[in-house]
Amino acid sequence: MRRHWLWNLTLAGAAAAAVGGCEKHGAPAAGAPEYLHDALSGDIRAQAMLADCYGSDSRCLMGLGHDPALACAWRGVRLASRRPELSLADETLFRSSCALTDPTQAQRAAIGFADLVSRVYPGAATDLAQATAPASRAALYPSMAAVRARVNLALAQNKLGDQLPAFGPPAPGQAGDLGWSACSASVCLEGATPAFGGGVLGYRVEVLGTAPGRAAAAASLAAAGLEAPSAAKLLAAAGAGGARQGPVCWTAGQDARGAFAAASPCGAHAGGKG
Repeated sequence: MRRHWLWNLTLAGAAAAAVGGCEKHGAPAAGAPEYLHDALSGDIRAQAMLADCYGSDSRCLMGLGHDPALACAWRGVRLASRRPELSLADETLFRSSCALTDPTQAQRAAIGFADLVSRVYPGAATDLAQATAPASRAALYPSMAAVRARVNLALAQNKLGDQLPAFGPPAPGQAGDLGWSACSASVCLEGATPAFGGGVLGYRVEVLGTAPGRAAAAASLAAAGLEAPSAAKLLAAAGAGGARQGPVCWTAGQDARGAFAAASPCGAHAGGKG
């Protein structure tokens, strides 16, 4: 059975990333206006609020007026954060906000994006044209944080294992993607997201140990990550060959650690084949 490329992440790689690959937030924005302080200090919620304000046709509660160029720039700053809370909706908003036809606005957006990203996340790419280029691979719609929250809810409701802890810093993956891992004593969740952008390139849930029912539990937890409970039955019927349900390709199997089930956009397997 084929294994998705993203599951080649090792615990050693994740540990190295925790030491050397932490997110590089800028220093607290001392002296900045109150409405900018948190956003410039790396708070992605504040960055989203600023983008919403500048994108609004009317003056928002912070007193900021409509400015499409800055709406684009701040949505891009949020995507540069390398955070597990980024979903496909964030990328969609970024691309729609940055589809500026006025040359002046487009240039201001590019300058603002480059300036703000370099201030908030030193070392991140600052070319807006490159950032808005079509994505090279499809992504599933939720954020990794949302997948983890849904798996934890299913764990609690069905008493299938301990709660997953928060993700640590991402590990560098294939082609610069970000690898995420959260493990309890009985369950592991691993996944990958784009280096810049939102959504999930794929994820896998593994139920550790040798207890009976591991395969069914792994399938149920993986299906919970996309709120698709019928996928668990589909996996059980399909066996090791995996199954397709709409745009999602599901796989399952066992390794030395336990039984796993995984989801990825169809066509996103190694070599680009479904």
